Amino acid sequence: MDFGKFNTIPPAPPAEQVVDETNTEQQPTETSQVQSPETQPTQVEQAQPETKPDVFFETLNKRFGTQFKADDELKAVLNTPKKISEYETRLSEYETLKKSAEDYKKEIERLEGSQDPLKYFSSPDSYIAEQLKIKYPKSNPDTLHKIATTDLSKMDDLDVLVKDKQLFVPDAPKEGIIRSVVLKHYGIDPTSAPEEWDEISVAEMKLDAAAARDKINNLKSVIEMPKIVSKEEKLRAEQDAMAKKETAIAPLKETFSKFDKFRNEDFEFDVPDEYKSKLPDMFQSMFINAGLEPTQENLDTALELRDALLLKQYFPKIKEVIAKEAETRLQAKIDAELHNTQPPNTATLTDQENVNTLPGLGGLFKKL
Repeated sequence: MDFGKFNTIPPAPPAEQVVDETNTEQQPTETSQVQSPETQPTQVEQAQPETKPDVFFETLNKRFGTQFKADDELKAVLNTPKKISEYETRLSEYETLKKSAEDYKKEIERLEGSQDPLKYFSSPDSYIAEQLKIKYPKSNPDTLHKIATTDLSKMDDLDVLVKDKQLFVPDAPKEGIIRSVVLKHYGIDPTSAPEEWDEISVAEMKLDAAAARDKINNLKSVIEMPKIVSKEEKLRAEQDAMAKKETAIAPLKETFSKFDKFRNEDFEFDVPDEYKSKLPDMFQSMFINAGLEPTQENLDTALELRDALLLKQYFPKIKEVIAKEAETRLQAKIDAELHNTQPPNTATLTDQENVNTLPGLGGLFKKL
C-alpha cells in the first residue's frame, strides 16, 4: 500500500478562547439557537395531581368494610338510628295508651253491669222521693216522701191541701194543727163532722185541692227515671255505632294500608309483603279496639307508628340498602370526576376489523 498519499502534517491545536469573567451569561450563538428535531424537547402534558383519600374515611372503610367517601353519605346512615329512637318512643306511648283504653273499657263494662239505680230502692216512687229531696234540700223531707209514694188522685182533698201547706216548711207545725188552719180558712169548724160542712166551702176546697195536685205532680214530673238498657238493646246500639264508625274510617284505612314504599327524603325502601299483611290488624287495634276517633291528627299519629314498627323490625335490611345506595352514589361520583363514564371494553383484539398482525420470525427470514 502506498502511504504517500496520506497527509503527514499533524493538525494545529485549537485556539484558546478568552472568557470574559465579568459577563458570566453566555450569549447564544447562531448554531446554538437552531436545534435539530432530534434534540427538540417534546412538550409533556401536566398530569393532574392525585387526590389523596381522607384519612378518617380510609380508616373507617378499612375497619368496617364500607365504601364511604363523603360526610353526607355517612350522615344518612347515622341519622337512621335517631329516627328509630324517636319512633320507638312514640310506639311506647301508643302501647301505654292502648293498655289504658282497654283497662277503661273493662271498668266501664263492670260498672254498667253493676249499676242499676232502681235496684237500690224499694220502688220507682221511692227513687223519685229521694231525687226530690236532693233537688229541694229546704223542703220537708217526710212530706216529699209521702207525696212521691202516694197516688194523689186517690188522696182526700183536705189531705192534699194539708200536704201542700207542709211541703216547703221544714219545721212545719204538727199535721193536726195545719188541718185546723186549713178548715178555718174555709170557714169550717175543725170539731165538726165532714157531713156537716158547708157545701160552698167544700166546693171551694175541692177547687184549691185540684190546683195543689197539679203543682205537686209537676214537681214529681221533673225527675227522670233512669233508663235501663237491656243487653239486646245495648248490643244493637253498639253494632249501629260500629257500622257508622267503619263507614267514617274507611278512607283512613285505605290510606293506612297503602304502604308499598317507605320514603325518607331521598331514601326509599320496598315494604315487605309480610309487613303489609299485618296493616289491617294494626289499623283495627288503633281505631277500633283503642277507640281512636277518625281525625286527620290521629291518622298522622297512626302513620308515624306504622313507620316506626317497620324501621324497628327491618332495620338490618334497611341498613344494607342504605349502605349499597351510598356505595352506588359514591362510585358514580368518582366515575364522573375521573370522566370514566364509558362502559368497559370487553372485546378482544381479534374481534376488531383491519387488525395489522405483526409478522413472526418465519416471515422475517422470508423477507431477508
